Amino acid sequence: MIFTPDKLTYALSTVAAYGLLCGTVAWQHRRRQQAAQRRVAALLPATPGMPAWWVTYASQTGQAEELALQTAQALHTAGVPVRLAALGELSASDLQEAERLLCVASTYGEGDPPDSAARFAQQVMASARPDLSHLHVGLLALGDRAYAHFCGFGRVLDEWLRARGAQPLFERIEVDKSDSEALRRWRQQLAHLAGTSDLPDWEAPALQP
Repeated sequence: MIFTPDKLTYALSTVAAYGLLCGTVAWQHRRRQQAAQRRVAALLPATPGMPAWWVTYASQTGQAEELALQTAQALHTAGVPVRLAALGELSASDLQEAERLLCVASTYGEGDPPDSAARFAQQVMASARPDLSHLHVGLLALGDRAYAHFCGFGRVLDEWLRARGAQPLFERIEVDKSDSEALRRWRQQLAHLAGTSDLPDWEAPALQP
């Protein structure tokens, strides 16, 4: 193939534009990671050794992650030390050391775990059988009744935790799209657990298809 000056210029421009796009995406990803790390650090207990509650999320489009962040910030404001993380960052040993776990779990497609929970589903749920009889769990499952397996992953996760002996702090709360009543019940449970009636309100993030 013979490149004329015009074709060569076009090819180089295309490569440069693609490189710029990749660089921009990588820069934005790093910024999101750094912002997430700052949020997590701000929520850690101030006193070393003070037990913290795990607040985790299984998120595909960001809705579950945003609700988990709001949950963690509300508990932190009420004086409860928390550790915020994607569910996929937890190991079986983390679960065995934890005392309380709050999880906001969405479902990908027809019952599959979201990307941020894939590692947990594959490496912990599929292979590990820890004794979690010491663990107290609260679960908010996000879903859409248009799908056959409504809140599919949230239900599977809840059943797996209970099968390992985990004790529910309250019955699983299921959210159809952005059901405000279900989210109100979640906030009520958080206020009860934190021993306060003054948790800040928040708006549900927009549900993505």
